[in-house]
Amino acid sequence: MVVSDIASTTSRLAAAAAGWKTILVHAEAGPEGRNHLRAAVALAEDLDAHILGVAAESIEPMAYSDPYMTSTGPFYAGLQAYIDADLKAAEAAFEAEARNTRRQLVKYQGRPAPTLAAMARGADVIVARGGLAASGSARQANAAELAIASGRPVLVAPVGAARLRAEVVVVAWKDTRESRRALSDALPLLKSARDVLILAICEAGQTGDLEAEVQDVLAGLRRHDVSARIKVVNDHAGAAADRIDEEAAAIGADLVVAGCYGRTRFNEWLFGGVTRDLLEAPERFLLLSH
Repeated sequence: MVVSDIASTTSRLAAAAAGWKTILVHAEAGPEGRNHLRAAVALAEDLDAHILGVAAESIEPMAYSDPYMTSTGPFYAGLQAYIDADLKAAEAAFEAEARNTRRQLVKYQGRPAPTLAAMARGADVIVARGGLAASGSARQANAAELAIASGRPVLVAPVGAARLRAEVVVVAWKDTRESRRALSDALPLLKSARDVLILAICEAGQTGDLEAEVQDVLAGLRRHDVSARIKVVNDHAGAAADRIDEEAAAIGADLVVAGCYGRTRFNEWLFGGVTRDLLEAPERFLLLSH
């Protein structure tokens, strides 16, 4: 992106997402955590926002057969030293990337997703990385878990994309609470986009009913001065996420807006199929809301 394009994107996003004043991001030690950190920093720069980094990691639960830890004590101490080093490296990475922004870093020993969800009480949006961390991960924050547990929109950064443009946006529509929440959360970005596609995917024979439903969505957006259009397509072989990606690629979208579906089961999270598929290897930014 050339300098003039960056300036244009900055002014447009700053006007659009004026309500985003605090951006929350998981600061990680390894190189795999740099991409979404850079995306968060770029967004903070574009919006003149404060960036709050959280370095969080915990020891994986283990079953000890040694109640007095006479043999496992040294092993546990080694794990603690490893976490301490990781948190220090995460702090260094955050300071290096965010040095030119208003920033704050906090460090916790705890599971990243619940820690970030708690810290989201003072944030407007969370920037996360794609992929599917194991439920209950001690090192990586699962973006879907963040969306469901935090009550905040989660912006998932694809590999290799450091700056959100949001000029062309696809809204993956389904008439659910989660989808309505996502549409509302994305509204400031939709108002500044030059092309917004409301994409509804249905089973064969339901196209007519769904088109009438989506017309209501379109009318509501137009009252907010959002220039949008609709497209209703039949699902093929149940691969809704693939169809969303195909439509986004066809119009050059760099952002997909979608509801996030999931629930808890015992101590684990179970996510909806489309949510899992969209997060597995996102090719563009993804704004998730629950």
